[in-house]
Amino acid sequence: MSTPASINSTILSAILATNDPRKYFILWHLIALDVTALDHRADLASNPATYHEQLGPARTSRAMALIHQAMFEAANAFEATPKYASTIPGLEAAVPAKASKDAAMVEAAYQIIAWLYPGLNEQKLDPSNDMSMVCQSGVFSLSAYHQCSLFSIDNTDMARDNGVAVGRAIAGAIIESRSHDGAEIPEPVWGKDFVPRRKATGGNYSFHQWLPDPVSLQVTALGGYWGNVRPFAMTSGFQFRPSEDPSPNGLVDAIEQAAPAGSFPSYGDLASYNAVHKWGQEVRMDPAGKITQPSAAGDAYFVAQYWAYDGTANLCAPARLYNQIAAAVLAHLDSVSSDGYGVIDVHSTLDVARFYALINMAMADAAIAAWDAKYHFQFPRPVTYIRANEQATGAPSGSALKWYPVGAQITNSDQPYNITPPFPSYPSGHAVFGGALFGVLRQFIKPTATFQFLSDEFNGSNKDAFNYIRCKPGDDQLTPAKFCASRDFTINCAERENADSRVFMGVHWVFDADDGIHMGNQVARQTYLSLMKPADGGGPHDPPTQSFSTDPTINMRSALVCNGINYPTGWDNANPKVGFGPLNIISVP
Repeated sequence: MSTPASINSTILSAILATNDPRKYFILWHLIALDVTALDHRADLASNPATYHEQLGPARTSRAMALIHQAMFEAANAFEATPKYASTIPGLEAAVPAKASKDAAMVEAAYQIIAWLYPGLNEQKLDPSNDMSMVCQSGVFSLSAYHQCSLFSIDNTDMARDNGVAVGRAIAGAIIESRSHDGAEIPEPVWGKDFVPRRKATGGNYSFHQWLPDPVSLQVTALGGYWGNVRPFAMTSGFQFRPSEDPSPNGLVDAIEQAAPAGSFPSYGDLASYNAVHKWGQEVRMDPAGKITQPSAAGDAYFVAQYWAYDGTANLCAPARLYNQIAAAVLAHLDSVSSDGYGVIDVHSTLDVARFYALINMAMADAAIAAWDAKYHFQFPRPVTYIRANEQATGAPSGSALKWYPVGAQITNSDQPYNITPPFPSYPSGHAVFGGALFGVLRQFIKPTATFQFLSDEFNGSNKDAFNYIRCKPGDDQLTPAKFCASRDFTINCAERENADSRVFMGVHWVFDADDGIHMGNQVARQTYLSLMKPADGGGPHDPPTQSFSTDPTINMRSALVCNGINYPTGWDNANPKVGFGPLNIISVP
């Protein structure tokens, strides 16, 4: 589908040549993933109008939800009696006696993608051309894939044309319902239309609230209004907003109110400060070109990279990563049926479409919930908090060096530094997305089951900020081999590792990760119980017993570490609810 090896290239003719009844869904699911990756490409100078149309984790998650909502509705409409409840109130997609379900699904998906990514739909093909040759050209074009897909569907008795009409009706209903859902509002900019939670004093803003990243100097408050976007399953963007400031006893607010002017808290006054300061420090390259990492960090640095997908060129944002994980779980269920709950027929187009729609609509709501909380609390990122604290306290003593986080992973870009994402810290978006994903997956796969996954960050085709290609065969002497191959995961350990990766990256606090997982699990439960339920009232509605992985009464980290991963010493002593627990809970040598 596209030339960069990091993109899961789709070979159209190969997919359509199979006898798999799900092939049109699979094709357009993969096209959607590739579109999100291409949309995050860095080469804006060559064609600036084509890319960054759904930039960032929140907008990408909404786009994926709408695409999969459309394909689910198309598949569901062709049931003699709809198998599952529609996600569109009042939708009546009349299906003619002779109509192609495949054509309806192709058309619905294409129309939504073309609406969301118009810059990637520029190339037009003349249907009178020899489409069989065009369809094997391998040149990326949404319009080409659309026409090639329809070309492969038989039009006897106008079945293809009738299916197209059904798909257009479904896409039209979705577009009409979502054209003014709040996503159309432009991103606010710091110093222009963004309103900080606390006013400036003497022209300066307190470091106790979120401030722009001093490394990247980005001033866009990405997702600043996203909490107002209309959810899919939640009753509001703030339905699962935490009721308290995440720091112990409202520490940040208390300091603001009681501390003498100009005073700063000392080391350890913020829970997990020492841990983040130690394990989240920047990885550096010395003058000889040798890459160094924090001492005694174990696998933490590589775990941080593994789950990154930070608006990455050719890799996209977390939504793409988590859809790849969903595919790995489906593949596992297909091969070992006993590890599931029997609630999905993995060979059914409709069941698989519902599976992905549940996951992507849950993640879309997760973004709304997370960004609502982020901009409500406007909690500071480690880079601004730690730098301000060090400046005030003189630590590290006598050093002019500034603290740098490992930072959001820079992949396939010439940007020289890893950065902190341009939005507030609490809760972690990765943790909330992961909580939503794995919360839904728990309804389909047993928590003890294992699936295999390889992150595209380590697929041997992607370079880091130093132009170092990770896991390049025979050339990577830095990355442990276990990260360069498919790894075994359970739902619980993957959820935990995904969330903690952001702490090791130095862009989040521990309570960002823990409370983020809990919020994502809540969103998952709401989505599963609210959307696409069996229309006949049969089938399982309530999630299995194990819906949440964070438990404030017990230590979860040591029990949930993935097999073969060596976390830093002391990490398993972290209190899962550190945001409301004792200070200095991690002993750092």
